Amino acid sequence: MHSKENSTYSLAIECKDTQYLFENTEIKELNAIALLENGPSNRVIQKSNFKFVGEIEIDAERNNHYRIHKNF
Repeated sequence: MHSKENSTYSLAIECKDTQYLFENTEIKELNAIALLENGPSNRVIQKSNFKFVGEIEIDAERNNHYRIHKNF
């Protein structure tokens, strides 16, 4: 688990590899979440072509939920 301070950095590294994952694995869908107030993480997710699904609660904190599907 990583701290909230490191979440944007970790997310940026993971999101840039979505194309690689879809091309080289059997993964068909990825999900991403970010705290509502974490603007930088939400922007990274959106710039990585994830689509907003809705808000979810995790550990009593509200998060934006995003999803991206493999393009066949």
